[in-house]
Amino acid sequence: MAVYSMDSCSDNCYPGTTVLVNKLDIHEQKELDIAEKQITLLRAIQAEQSMSFDNPDLNFYLSIHRFLFEDIYEWAGMFRNVNISKKGTVFCKADQIKGTCILKFQRLAEHNYFADLDTTDFISEVAEFYNDMNLIHPFREGNGGVV
Repeated sequence: MAVYSMDSCSDNCYPGTTVLVNKLDIHEQKELDIAEKQITLLRAIQAEQSMSFDNPDLNFYLSIHRFLFEDIYEWAGMFRNVNISKKGTVFCKADQIKGTCILKFQRLAEHNYFADLDTTDFISEVAEFYNDMNLIHPFREGNGGVV
């Protein structure tokens, strides 16, 4: 995946690199990217077959991340604890992630998960929610890339 600017490059990274410490003990970013894509693709297929998507609240969101990445990272399904930015975009401060996510998911529930909207409004709301979650960037890795 992409290289991030972090407050503490060594936090959760192998010494002298920006490669996140991982359960596979892979120290090269390109190799980790390949393994991550393969594992998360398999886990996404398993999730579709085994998980109930009835209540897409914040806990469910965290559980999906954990399910997809638990074979790779110890911190899968947990909010990041360092501030990061990428290509000039500064993401939500680590200490504000939980509260901001709570508000976003409350709004989602209050609007009945956009289920009552026509197609145009649904697309607009989903795009805005996706963009907001990307700017929050709650995890060190696995925030919204396509598998």
